[in-house]
Amino acid sequence: MFEVVGEGVVAEQPPSLTCCHARSVELPDGEIVACFATNNGVGTNNFETKLVRSRDGGSTWSEPSAVFPHLHEAWSIAGSLSAAPDGSYLVLYGEKFPRSATNPDESFYKPEIAGMKGNQAFFSVSRDRGESWSEPADVPRRFGGAVEAACAMLITSGGTWLAGMCPHRAWDPDEQLDLGRLLCQRSVTQGASWEEVEVMRFAEDGAGSANPALCQLANGSVVATCWQTAFDGETRYPIPYAVSK
Repeated sequence: MFEVVGEGVVAEQPPSLTCCHARSVELPDGEIVACFATNNGVGTNNFETKLVRSRDGGSTWSEPSAVFPHLHEAWSIAGSLSAAPDGSYLVLYGEKFPRSATNPDESFYKPEIAGMKGNQAFFSVSRDRGESWSEPADVPRRFGGAVEAACAMLITSGGTWLAGMCPHRAWDPDEQLDLGRLLCQRSVTQGASWEEVEVMRFAEDGAGSANPALCQLANGSVVATCWQTAFDGETRYPIPYAVSK
């Protein structure tokens, strides 16, 4: 059971904005850094990732600051925050969608085909407590369509990077894709090279994955979970998981 010892608002946003990808990490000196992404309504392709900080255990927070303001006109970026075990660096991992110059507030999702706009998973690194960030770099994948990477990257106790991702339909309903699985991109070089690992495969026709999550247990094992989804929009599955030792 969790004991609630305090609660409040991290960042008050205008009613016109929605928020997602909220994550927080604690630095070695106790400072908390939290991230979230805003956009102008559910499904709108104008995500902007922002950071806030607290130096008093979460009682008060700094004003939100955009991580990639110079890219916002061209890219819709939603990232989740994680920290190295020793706190020496931070990583943002997530999705970036190209924005339309003629329709900057278009939706990134087409419900009639259950498809997302073509996008790319990315990562960015900060080695100064989140004050500055590297330019977003692509996390490669060996499948077409689109990708859902709505999770924080797991940085293991040994320094390995594990980036969960879910294959997804894009806007071409006729593109042949292998969707019924959860994948992980693995790097032992802090993003210089990657290996694609299949974490789970679903036996059911028409199944997919969404909202991946990975964590490391005290014994070193890694647990992965996700939503098992159905592209018919009706079938419901229990939450699956997999363990790697």
